[in-house]
Amino acid sequence: MIDLKELLSDMGYDTRCINFEKPFDVVENYNNSIGKLNEEDDYNCDKCKNRGDYMIKTETGEALAECECMRIRRAIRELKKSGLENQIEGLGFDSYKVVDELTAKIKRLAIENLKTKEWFFIGGQTGSGKTHISTAIAVELLRRSVQVRYKRYMEMVQSLKSKKFTSDADYYEELVPLINCGVLYIDDLFKGKVLDQDVAIIWEIIDDRYTNGKKTIISSEMDLSEIARLDESLAGRINQRAGKYVINIEKNKAFNRRLNNINV
Repeated sequence: MIDLKELLSDMGYDTRCINFEKPFDVVENYNNSIGKLNEEDDYNCDKCKNRGDYMIKTETGEALAECECMRIRRAIRELKKSGLENQIEGLGFDSYKVVDELTAKIKRLAIENLKTKEWFFIGGQTGSGKTHISTAIAVELLRRSVQVRYKRYMEMVQSLKSKKFTSDADYYEELVPLINCGVLYIDDLFKGKVLDQDVAIIWEIIDDRYTNGKKTIISSEMDLSEIARLDESLAGRINQRAGKYVINIEKNKAFNRRLNNINV
């Protein structure tokens, strides 16, 4: 005879809340057992008691149904894998301040972009909220259970160049997830000194994502015309995929939010 208490314990469930003395109800007892998913993602769910599912009775017996909390848990896991976990503090749509027609347009287009497969590009004046609004898009997509990868341009390119120098296998092991992920967010594209090798690596990523229709979010201190001077075909691909969601911010200190309280 199966020892149910021992079986559930071996599966990792806390059986202390189960009354094994009363007539056995498999559905009730399963739904009273306690899971451990909260130990992985720090999210607690009263409905499923952190199992991720619950048992229901059907015409033919019993069946397991996924708990609604799994959507949230997947979003939490994607956030941790995305690289954005430490970047989201204060960088949502709610905290993006609309102070003029330009910021109103930027926020409107960013929110509208969430519903599309089109890319989002914002470039130009430093300190103008480009990373803020781009991060807001990425985090909201994560909340909607979309796979997002966040990469700071300089760190990403330096790592890829290092891998390419030492091993093609290591290079492609790092490159392929960037090409294939649901949404790629590149922050500060072409920040600092740009070498031909840097452009070639970015072109490879952008071209593959362009060809395969993979949504990409890009922020840069360069506007699209400056990127075109580095590589016309790269700028053309970004422009075609982003369309109306290309935002070029004039290089003007008046648009630098970080200098709002400083006399310049």
